[in-house]
Formats: sequence, structure tokens, C-alpha cells
Amino acid sequence: MQLYRWPTSSYVRKVKVLLLKAGIHDRIDKIFISPFESENTPYDRNLLSKTPALVLDAGAVLFDFSMICEYADRTHDGLHLFPKGNAVQWQALCPQADADGVLDALLLRRCEGHLSKTWVVHQMSAVHPALASFEAKVDELRDRITIGHINIAVALSYMDFPFSAKDWRHLTPVLPT
Repeated sequence: MQLYRWPTSSYVRKVKVLLLKAGIHDRIDKIFISPFESENTPYDRNLLSKTPALVLDAGAVLFDFSMICEYADRTHDGLHLFPKGNAVQWQALCPQADADGVLDALLLRRCEGHLSKTWVVHQMSAVHPALASFEAKVDELRDRITIGHINIAVALSYMDFPFSAKDWRHLTPVLPT
């Protein structure tokens, strides 16, 4: 298998965690690609040229990071991060979606030099309620590890990326750092 990735991508980070948990990380060739260049990208099977992209041994390409994560989670017999079954499934998927929204808003914020101040404020206004939600659910989040936990951790670590989300930790004093 081959994993096409950009080293600073938070979505790639999430995939790497799942590949490690599944025990298949060492069996995958890692290919660094730039999202700004078309070379070395399996365009014939990844028309959107998204990273990360996982090329399976049979040749199929999984190019949505959530799809790659769920694929990796189903390749082992241990405790799954994508649990199945009504309540527990939604307890994992809701924080996953919230954290994905935080990452999306932060990525859009990185473009702030090219966007209006109103747009930047709008994106950050999506982040703050999500942080408050994570903070309010800390006790709930102490339960068994799921994909939601991983997404939250990746989103929070991305807030410390070089552009920084301006002193966000005071908003979440209970969340582990």
C-alpha cells in the first residue's frame, strides 16, 4: 500500500494515528507530495488530487481522510475507534464531526491574508463554540477512546500550528493539553 501525504496536514496526522493503531503503518510506503504540485499523485484514481490518499494493494484509492481512517480501523481485531451500535456510535461520530469542523475553519483561517476580516471572524466564530462543547464534555470524553477523541486531539494540536489560534487555551482550561 502507498500513502500519499503532505507532512503538515492535520488530516494526514489523523490517518497516521489510525494506521498506527491498526498495526499497518509499517507496511505502507509513505510518499510525500505537495498539494501545490501535480507530480507523483495518482490522478488516474484520485481525480480530486486530495491528500491523504491511500492506494490499496488491489489498486483502489481511498482519498477521503475519514474513509481511510475507517478502513484502517476495520483492518484489526482490537477495540475499534469507529464503534458500531446506536448510542456509542453517535458518541464517537459527533465529536469527530465537531473536530473536523474546527479543522476546516482553522484551515480557512490560514488563508486570512487573502480573505476579508469578516470571513476570518466568521471562521473563528465556528471554532469557539466547538471548543466550549469539547470542554463541557470532558467527563464524557474520558470514556473509551474513539475516532472523536483522535479528531479533537488533532484539531487542538493544529491550533498550535505556526499561525496559532491566538491564545485558545484559556477557553479550555479543563481539556488536556
